[in-house]
Amino acid sequence: MAWGLVLLAAITQASWQRRGVPLAEEMSAQALLKGAIFALLGFLGFWRLLKNPGKFRLTLAHGFGALFFLWANVSALYSPLPHLSFFTAASSVAIFVYLLSLSDKERQDREVVLRSVFLGLTILTLSSGIAYFLVPALFVEKVGYVTRLRGLAGHPNALAEAAGATIIFFVLLYLPKWYFDSRWKFLLGLVLLASSVLILWATNGRAAMIALFLTLLLAGMVDIVLRRKERILALLGLVLVLIAVGSVISPWQQLEAADWEAILSALSRRRRPEEIMTLTGRTGIWQEVGHLIEENMITGYGYRSGEDVLLSLGLPVHTHNMYLELLFSLGLVGTFLFLIVLGWTGYRNLWRWLLFGDGISRTRSALLLFIVLVGLTNRAAVGNTTILFVLFWALVVDTFADDYRVGGGYAMESRALFGVERRPIR
Repeated sequence: MAWGLVLLAAITQASWQRRGVPLAEEMSAQALLKGAIFALLGFLGFWRLLKNPGKFRLTLAHGFGALFFLWANVSALYSPLPHLSFFTAASSVAIFVYLLSLSDKERQDREVVLRSVFLGLTILTLSSGIAYFLVPALFVEKVGYVTRLRGLAGHPNALAEAAGATIIFFVLLYLPKWYFDSRWKFLLGLVLLASSVLILWATNGRAAMIALFLTLLLAGMVDIVLRRKERILALLGLVLVLIAVGSVISPWQQLEAADWEAILSALSRRRRPEEIMTLTGRTGIWQEVGHLIEENMITGYGYRSGEDVLLSLGLPVHTHNMYLELLFSLGLVGTFLFLIVLGWTGYRNLWRWLLFGDGISRTRSALLLFIVLVGLTNRAAVGNTTILFVLFWALVVDTFADDYRVGGGYAMESRALFGVERRPIR
């Protein structure tokens, strides 16, 4: 079943279509390709659930997730693009069903879902780097003065998100495990990690880079604090970080306006300082979208309706913000359901990580934080994007599968950065 996600990640985001070739008013070749693969995976998942219904257990969190997808399908009734809205929402349901089918309560392998997604993300990330060396012109795009790698993901930001998630998997889950399993496996992991970092750098995905840095920084500090003997080192590290930040900010306060303009121009892909100040024009988009949301706040305009409503106003097809995208497309109703699932999943993982030092819950918490941070400037887990959408719902399904996998005295495995210990669940 894991290879289905590999196929999903590698093919549905393929860039051969150059972000979609329209076939009709509402559909595109890329949307049809995604839908076909989603339908296949949904059929496999549904068949598996019906074949062995006693092996799976649905929780209240799954119920809220189902309500979210139901509302996304209902939004097709009032969407200006009803066929596209229904097609995308139904495809999302298929992926959700497939992920549920992986959460076998009789299987004590707690990494089955995470490992499937990790495998798909790793292959997508690394094959994008290989594709660049084979046919560089097909897998890059020029933006101003910067050449960005988009690889097999179809867009540099999508590849940056895949690479960032892959790096989190390596650093927080698999490298610590492989360090004790096999020296050669650990060295191979370091090589793959370094390759993923280089690919992330080549995408020039600034949002993913910043989100990854903050995620690993917070995860590392919490992990050190949890190991009581090293709390002094954690506090010392925090002081050093604050001193370093202060030493950097202090001289910047003496800069003249011309100096600031030169710095911002250097950071900009088009050598325009206003590009940095407006987050590549996102602030203007958010202002316009905010007015639209005020006019239809309860129900929104329909799943993926931006390809009609926003384009008609000369705006991009989406809001470049996960939370605004929710409000715009599904209104307060859909946003409320999504945030319940997000908050509940985050709470469960954070609780297990802080209380029991559980390494798998730490990895899930970090990946959720990464999605939340990326969502500040991108669609992330909402809409027709495959990578973080699949990752988010995989984290949801996997988190609540632990409710019945871990119990009855079964010990949760805790992986500190370079140590393995077991602590029982109380």
